[in-house]
Amino acid sequence: RGTFSWNNYAFVAQEFNPTYYVNLVTAINNLNDPAAGIEGVIVGDNLRIHNLQIDENGLLFLSEFVDDKRIRVYDVSGSPANFSTKIGEIPVVSGARSHDTYVRGNRVYDASLNGGIVITDFTYNGTTFTVGTQRQHKYNPMRGQNPDDFPSPLATVCAGATLTIDQGTVV
Repeated sequence: RGTFSWNNYAFVAQEFNPTYYVNLVTAINNLNDPAAGIEGVIVGDNLRIHNLQIDENGLLFLSEFVDDKRIRVYDVSGSPANFSTKIGEIPVVSGARSHDTYVRGNRVYDASLNGGIVITDFTYNGTTFTVGTQRQHKYNPMRGQNPDDFPSPLATVCAGATLTIDQGTVV
């Protein structure tokens, strides 16, 4: 369902197959071998990863489409030996299903099925991944817009969020 590269690696998500990583140098130098460069699996085929994204710091976000419906987070900035070590996860809000993600700065934008767009703030200091405020915007097809939209300052916290309210602005 998606491919994203970081340093010399490509990360590949397929909904009904394992999410794995490929050493691009090895793969390119062995074009006649379709398995060349495949170095490891991040998550097995029991999870349906619909989408993936890597931020500017090497954090890999995997959008889990069914079952737990969460976004799994891995640090792929260092050694490949640690790529499959989950550092955190972002729960989806009630009634939503993670679908397509985009990450910018310390914010994840998740275009979820059934839940509109969910915006989640996070922090990662190299050892601890922490989920911050989650906000949800649902499109109302009858009115053409969400009547509440995002208030200013942003203070609408979705059910299930347990951390502080963000007083910043949407970027």
